[in-house]
Amino acid sequence: QMALADRLGDEYYDCRLANVANTASEFLSSFNVAVTYLNRKHRINYGYGAYHLYDEAFNLSEGLFQERQVGGMAFVSYPISRFRRAELSTFVRYSKRDWLTPPRTREGVLATPTLSLVYDNSLWTITGPIDGMRANVSVGVTYNVTDQKVLNRIAWADLRHYYRLGRQSALATRLYAFMSGGVEPVRRYFGGSWDFRGYSRRSFFVRHILFASNELRFPLLHNLMLDSPLGRLAFSGIKGALFFDVGALWNERKPVWLGSYGFGWRVALGRLMVLRFDLAKVTDFHSVAPGVKFDFFFGWNF
Repeated sequence: QMALADRLGDEYYDCRLANVANTASEFLSSFNVAVTYLNRKHRINYGYGAYHLYDEAFNLSEGLFQERQVGGMAFVSYPISRFRRAELSTFVRYSKRDWLTPPRTREGVLATPTLSLVYDNSLWTITGPIDGMRANVSVGVTYNVTDQKVLNRIAWADLRHYYRLGRQSALATRLYAFMSGGVEPVRRYFGGSWDFRGYSRRSFFVRHILFASNELRFPLLHNLMLDSPLGRLAFSGIKGALFFDVGALWNERKPVWLGSYGFGWRVALGRLMVLRFDLAKVTDFHSVAPGVKFDFFFGWNF
């Protein structure tokens, strides 16, 4: 992957190249190529790109399948105000998907328009937001132009509010909902340090999600200096967190409610990266599972 931009970031190029061949005979037909251009010179930001994607995948809902996609995309973003913007993106591609268990094929020209409304006036510390609000509400549909059929409809909302309690302390809340329907519903992976703590990454693969997270953020250490054979190591902005997560995740059956709670800490490596450590207990609201789950990942707080 390679990204190029001018010094002001007005024009941006993203280029990606990969290969998923299993044998030498599949090498030329298994390239994944994508090129995207983004222009941010004017109030209306816009972009476009083209791609060829091929992959073989397996999941519990659809079994084993392979899909080839060749197409393009266009993107427009309009700032309504300093903190609000509207985004519209459209993907149009030729797609051929072959399911192997049981054998069947879907082929056609697909179009996927998506409309999003975004709000963001959050204030950040070195480990993540501490004040303000972030919100994203989106709807989309995938339409098979060849067969004149709707394959799926999706809608999701991600609302995050940060109530500042002190200079370095805050109560962070998050509400997330995702719904998808149709003959080929979109399913999302869920679980792990960045969403449902206490559960392994990609524990859930579902088409419906209702999720809420509450986290009390507070400072633990301002600076920590450690001597080592390689020299002095400095860790800044070490923050603590008490959290409680609850969610309902399901496909066709009724929702299953699960929860987790625990303690975590964040270690900032300058402004380059944040290390995340979480200790969590999980529950189905009938009993609490034995043991403590440990999560480690890197990235800023939600």
